[in-house]
Amino acid sequence: MTDPDTDDRTEALLRETLRRHEQPADGAAGRLLPAVRAGLSERRPARGAWIAVAAAVVIAAGAVPAAFALLGGDAGEPIRVGATPPVRAPIDAPPEGWRWESSLGLMATVPEAWTINDYGCNQTAVPTVARLFGAQELCYTPEPANKEVVAFHWWGTTFSSDAVFNQALIDPATPQESIVVDGYEAVRVSTQLADGRHAAVVLVPDRGAALIVRTLTRETTDTIVDSLRIVDVDNVGCPTTRPEVTAQNRTAATFVDPEPASIGVCYYGSHDIEDVPGRLLVSAQLAGDAATDLAALINAAPAGGNPDTPADQCIPSPGEPDAVLQVVSADGTVARIWVSFSECVDRGLSDGTDTVQVNRRIVAAIMAPLHIGYGFSGDLPA
Repeated sequence: MTDPDTDDRTEALLRETLRRHEQPADGAAGRLLPAVRAGLSERRPARGAWIAVAAAVVIAAGAVPAAFALLGGDAGEPIRVGATPPVRAPIDAPPEGWRWESSLGLMATVPEAWTINDYGCNQTAVPTVARLFGAQELCYTPEPANKEVVAFHWWGTTFSSDAVFNQALIDPATPQESIVVDGYEAVRVSTQLADGRHAAVVLVPDRGAALIVRTLTRETTDTIVDSLRIVDVDNVGCPTTRPEVTAQNRTAATFVDPEPASIGVCYYGSHDIEDVPGRLLVSAQLAGDAATDLAALINAAPAGGNPDTPADQCIPSPGEPDAVLQVVSADGTVARIWVSFSECVDRGLSDGTDTVQVNRRIVAAIMAPLHIGYGFSGDLPA
């Protein structure tokens, strides 16, 4: 016999854990509950769980195995955040035919034609960059032996080094090399896989993150690894650590510049992951019509934040803003907008002084270029 109250509390914790790690959570808590009930029964309840709220979820192609992402491995190495960052070179433009990709405070160049998040569930053989996935389908699709992959991966409390090597398909006993990247200590492991691909992992203690690479040639793998940068602000202008909400000096008569030169989308998620608070998960840049269309949607939004979902429909679990927008005007001025949409309370877009409502069209315009799944409370207006 099991205690129904404990089961409910455990299932709530499991659902919250899956949601915080943004892995394929649909129905997973119920399937995994028997396996983890004993180990979690003494832990505190989750900070919050939605109750009977019709959640709108966008499903992204690709999936990291849910059980692995949840359970990780050993406690792993401590994450060390440098108190005094060294002086680093400015970010140069990538070589022709290549582009920068950013996640978790790391940046690396990849071939321009590579896709994003064509990995895991329903993956194809095309080369891809695997970063935060968000809500996903749950299935098993074997990785093609000729697939080229660059992945940005957590490493630390949840994911031990062995767990990262497992994701990289590299034997943990492979010899390691100590290297320095942008003045920070790191560890590199390189090998050739049995299928012929050339694989490498770089573990970066300061970021609690790892870069995983496997390509068809040693030259491509080395080029990607050698391009690795450790940054406090990425190529889009997104800070590695979520900036605090502060008042902005508004220069436009509207809430945001109606004709921005570009809008950087910096996605952090509403809750901190592991013991590295406010880490930049993914970023993207909107320009041209995409930027002006998003600005128009924001400027048309009603003043004031969104009403909170009724208390009988959710347990409030306020977190930090999901995303920060870097609105760049033609003269180079940058205005920040903090966006909160995933919880059932404290939603809206804020410039640090005023707030307007967030709606599904705004969320879709923000999240689409990130190529990740996402969810929100069902009462978010269209």
